[in-house]
Amino acid sequence: MIPKQIDRTPFYWGLQSSAVNYWSDQGDTQQRLDIYPRAYWPLHWGNYLDVEPSLGLRSDSYAVQWAENRAGDFAERVAPDIDIEISTRLNKEFPVNFWNFTAMQNSIRPEISYEYVTQASTGPHLQIDRLDQDLSRNGIRYGFSTFLTAKEVTLDAAGDPTTTYRELARFRIFQFYNVQPPSTPDPLFDTNALMPEGFSPVGFRLDVFPYKNFTLSYDLDLDLSSSGQGKAQGLFLTYDSTTGYILNLNYQQEPSLGINEITAATVLKVYKDIYFSTYHDYSISSGLMFTQGYGIRFIHGCWGVGLGYERSGGADQFVCTIDLMGIGSLGRESAFFGRPLFSEVRPGYQHPETWMIP
Repeated sequence: MIPKQIDRTPFYWGLQSSAVNYWSDQGDTQQRLDIYPRAYWPLHWGNYLDVEPSLGLRSDSYAVQWAENRAGDFAERVAPDIDIEISTRLNKEFPVNFWNFTAMQNSIRPEISYEYVTQASTGPHLQIDRLDQDLSRNGIRYGFSTFLTAKEVTLDAAGDPTTTYRELARFRIFQFYNVQPPSTPDPLFDTNALMPEGFSPVGFRLDVFPYKNFTLSYDLDLDLSSSGQGKAQGLFLTYDSTTGYILNLNYQQEPSLGINEITAATVLKVYKDIYFSTYHDYSISSGLMFTQGYGIRFIHGCWGVGLGYERSGGADQFVCTIDLMGIGSLGRESAFFGRPLFSEVRPGYQHPETWMIP
C-alpha cells in the first residue's frame, strides 16, 4: 500500500501482509501469516536536501502439521529493520523548438541510504519460500538518477494552446555494499554466484518513453569485482492503456544461473470491475514453459478480491487474495499473482539472487 499520513502529524505508515497455506499430499502441511507495518518520517530542508528515516517490524507466525502424524508445532519470527535515505536534486532547464516541445528539464538526483535488519525466531525453522530466509542485512546503497522531462504545447479542439509535461527518459546507476557478511544462505536457495559480503554488481537501468502508453527499459547488473560473476541483464517492453489493458514482454539473461528466458504478462479488463491476468515464463535454454498462470480479480472502489492458478516447475498452486485500500493485500503471492504487476525494481537490487541474499 502507498504510505498514508498519520492524522496531521509529520509521520506516515504503510503495511504489507500475506497468508500462505502450503499443502502437499506427500510431506508436511505448513501455514504462515506475515504482517509487515512500516513508519516513515520524511524531512525536507528547502529544495536542497531530503532525509527519510523509516522503521519496519516484520512479524511471522507459523503452524506445521507433520507428515509423521505427530503433534503439530508453532513458530514465530520477528525482524525489525531501520532504513535512512538521503537525497538531493539538481535541475537545469533549457529552451528547445522541435516537434511540439518548447523546453526541456534535466534533473539529477544523488542518493545514499543505510539499511539494517536483524531477526529473532522461536520454534522449528520452516521454509516455504524466499521470505523465510534469514533477512539480516547491514549495508549501504548509493548512486544517482537522472531524468529528462519535456514541456509540450499542443492545440485543443477549440484551437487553444494546452501545456503538458512528459517524461522522456530516465537513467539510474546504483550499488550496494555489505558492511558485514549476511547470514549463510539456506541450501534450498543457494547458488554458486552469491556474493556474501563487500560490493554488489553495479546496477544500471534505462527507461525510455517513446510514445504515450509505451515504456522500453533495459537493466544491467555488471560485476566489477575480482570474483568475476559476469552480468545479468533484462529488456522490457510495457504497454499500459490506463483503461485496464496492460501488456508486458520481458527478456532476461543471467549466465551465472543459467537463466535465458522470455516472459509475457497481460491484464485485460473484461467487464466493468473485473480483470483477467495471464503470465507465461518460457525458458529458451531448456525449451520449456517453466511457469504459467491465470487469475481473475474483482476491484471495486477501495476493495477487491482475486483468484488465481499457477503451474511452476511441475507444481500446481491456487491463489486467493483480498485487497483493501489503505490496509494492503491479504493472501498468497505467487510468481505473478497478488503482486503489483509491474512494480519498479531499483537498480542495485535488480537481480539480487546472483550476488546476495534477497
